[in-house]
Amino acid sequence: MFCPDCGTEYNKGEIYCNFCGRKLPQNMKTEKQIIRKNFCTQCGSEYSPRAEYCPGCGQNLQVSPSEQGKAVNLGGPSHEKEKLLLIIHAALTGINPPRKILHFTDQNIYVTKGNLFVGGLGEALGHVAGGIIGGHIGKKYEKDKIAEIERAAQSINFQELASNDPEILVIPYREIIKFILARKSRLLSPTITIQTTSEEFNYTITQYKNYKQHCETIPLILGDKVIIK
Repeated sequence: MFCPDCGTEYNKGEIYCNFCGRKLPQNMKTEKQIIRKNFCTQCGSEYSPRAEYCPGCGQNLQVSPSEQGKAVNLGGPSHEKEKLLLIIHAALTGINPPRKILHFTDQNIYVTKGNLFVGGLGEALGHVAGGIIGGHIGKKYEKDKIAEIERAAQSINFQELASNDPEILVIPYREIIKFILARKSRLLSPTITIQTTSEEFNYTITQYKNYKQHCETIPLILGDKVIIK
């Protein structure tokens, strides 16, 4: 027979456990009702009440489940959803550049594939296809598309998205040395240059009507790393 608290074997007739001092059940029926099986929270293996480590996976059984969770979070990457702070519609520099979306969270910049018709192109194509009326239709389509993209972005877990899509560029704030915002000129759209500890990234802002707002918001996110030219 075994103590229901610590698992130490005892002989029939003994009243108290000689290891933990627990008062022992005096009949087999009571003993069977009290004895509980222990299972590892990590792998499900059964273990003895006196075991210090799981025989199946080696997990420390003396650490509480809450402390185990903290240890896992500290030791590996967290997939807790980051807070989205800002979205900028942009394009890579060059001829016929691919469109991009820069998502600023509270930890990183996530650069994802953008939409071709965002950034004035929808309105311009509408003008070509149908004059003034076509331009108005294209402008409304673009406005609705931007609202749809930004609404959907609010529910994205960017860490999980980036881990499943190798084409998504992640720029951690801690690696940014300089973030340059160049103002719009007569011929040129406003641009973004991001200098990190290892690379430099250059983008042209396609939704330039929000440039003034970007100049106010980005310094609140990145602090004195931001330079406005």
